[in-house]
Amino acid sequence: MIPQHQRAPCYYCKQELDSEALGTAQWTGGWVIKRRQGGGNAVALPQRQLIWACRYCVDRAIRGEIGQGGLFEAPAMPPPPPTPPPPTNAHFDQQGRFIHDACAGCGAIGASFGVGVSLRKNKLGLWYCGRCYAKTIDRPAGDLPV
Repeated sequence: MIPQHQRAPCYYCKQELDSEALGTAQWTGGWVIKRRQGGGNAVALPQRQLIWACRYCVDRAIRGEIGQGGLFEAPAMPPPPPTPPPPTNAHFDQQGRFIHDACAGCGAIGASFGVGVSLRKNKLGLWYCGRCYAKTIDRPAGDLPV
């Protein structure tokens, strides 16, 4: 008896299968990093879908006994969740001026060193005073750029 939370239909034959059973295939998309020798390494940042197939059907699709189109074409995937904006202590005022006056480390006025800033990409970054910036990048406070 298959527990209810593990029941799923096979993508190809529609037979009920156990999604946790050995040999059950799960549709996975992601990034494959190309190797110098050709081919690719394992899937990085996999996005697994709740789409399952039995081993028999996957083997048949690989051999071309059932349409391979479904094997290589991704099932409809939901869009990735939006990424939250990175933390920042900067903002634009009502006149559109870029304000980064308080240090993210100690709160002191005079934050002149930005980390992770790219205004073209709308990344306002974190801004630090000289002393806190030196701590952020693991340099002694006396070794600051002028």
